[in-house]
Amino acid sequence: MEVSDEIEKKFNSIIKPKKLENEKFWDILLNSKDLIVGMLDQNSYHEFNTFDDFIKIEEEIYTELPNEGKNIEEIMKTIKLKIVPGFNYENNNFFGYIPRSPTNVSKLGDMLVPIFDQYLGNSIGSPSATAIEGLVVKWIGQILGYEGGFFGSFTIGGSDANLQAIYTGLVAKLPWDVKKLGMINDKRPIVYCSDQTHLCIKKAMMMLGLGKNSLRIIETNDNLEIDIEILLSKIEDDFKNPELIPIMLIGNVGTTNSGSIDDIIGLNEISEKFNLWFHIDASYGGFAILSNHDVSKKIKKIGLADSIVVDTHKWLFTPMEGGLTLVKNGDLLKNAFSYKAEYLEDTYFNFDTIVMKNFSDYGMALSRKWRGIMIWMNIQFYGLDGISKLITRNIYLADILKDMIGKNSDLYLHPGSNLGIVCFKHVNHEINAEFISKIQQNRTLKIGHTKINNLQYCRISILGEDLDIEIIKNVYQEIIKNFKEI
Repeated sequence: MEVSDEIEKKFNSIIKPKKLENEKFWDILLNSKDLIVGMLDQNSYHEFNTFDDFIKIEEEIYTELPNEGKNIEEIMKTIKLKIVPGFNYENNNFFGYIPRSPTNVSKLGDMLVPIFDQYLGNSIGSPSATAIEGLVVKWIGQILGYEGGFFGSFTIGGSDANLQAIYTGLVAKLPWDVKKLGMINDKRPIVYCSDQTHLCIKKAMMMLGLGKNSLRIIETNDNLEIDIEILLSKIEDDFKNPELIPIMLIGNVGTTNSGSIDDIIGLNEISEKFNLWFHIDASYGGFAILSNHDVSKKIKKIGLADSIVVDTHKWLFTPMEGGLTLVKNGDLLKNAFSYKAEYLEDTYFNFDTIVMKNFSDYGMALSRKWRGIMIWMNIQFYGLDGISKLITRNIYLADILKDMIGKNSDLYLHPGSNLGIVCFKHVNHEINAEFISKIQQNRTLKIGHTKINNLQYCRISILGEDLDIEIIKNVYQEIIKNFKEI
């Protein structure tokens, strides 16, 4: 069949743009070795950028939208000279947030993802990649104590994974067709969580159309664990209101603020008593169940929850985008997210396997990256025993720092500090405030700060493959030095 001369002429008039050929691609990659090695070295010296640097960094990077392309060498030079200097490396001197500390094995796995560029929306898109993804989901569920028909799906992080879990629980538990009628019908659903719960839960409530009026934020005790008695009182009061329907209870295993862990058994008993969906946000602390530290005993019953969220870039030591939603009854997760579409007819099949699933039926995304390979490679390389040792070492390093702080009469250690997080302050409020302001401008040591019961605390999060006792002792000495200079 002949093509229209006019259409063919229009096509041929468009000159194909330049392409980065395979040989040149590898040449550029190999010539970037120094740049990559510098990023891999956790012990490398690199000054942290502070707020004072922001304007300069923006001026270096900001350009008008280009119309004409540039050569790859010029682009790489810009990355090296203008972009990389604006990074803040999360190396062995970085103790803010919850640090990322991906192993080289997991970095290698993540580097392979865009090379392979496999499609994970359904099994036919990439049978082996789908199988690896499903296998990793099963492995992690087993680590956390799930058995039988559980399943899950990966997301870009713990926040999105919590959104998926909350949505799944509401669809499963509300006594009306949520997919048809929406979240609020003749009654307003009520969700319960502690005042230490991650902000993503509040965001999820907004995104699901429930709003703040559907969220009951419960006070915590001295250890920053949800107060069971206050929780019970709130639930009982809400059941007395015919316009409300208590529906979900959210517990924490490792809060971002302090690492606190809620009473899993106590919360499960309450959930069973009032027929609530029991969800646990274990984004940070879930994998501490693998540790050989006493704290793991507080986590061992996590499998009681109807749904769990973990994030592998914390204590599974992978790059980011390893958020995982796990649901004890995998069919409920599938029911929440499975939809048919004409353009997906060729992806449906009439058989089911243990790990090979259409992942678009178990989460929001249809097109997404292959996250399972970096986790699979890490577990294969270290084994559970190796990962357990890494986590256990981190927790004991936090214990060492807490011990040093606790012996210093000028410092106060918050009793809610748990897992790898240490929250402390100077007993003198004015000195404490000045130290927190000063430490934010430190270019060689990154320490975070937070508020607990409206009081400012310094916050150190210990997470890293290469951290050791000497590093932690040096951190303590630097803290004491800074306090004395005030």
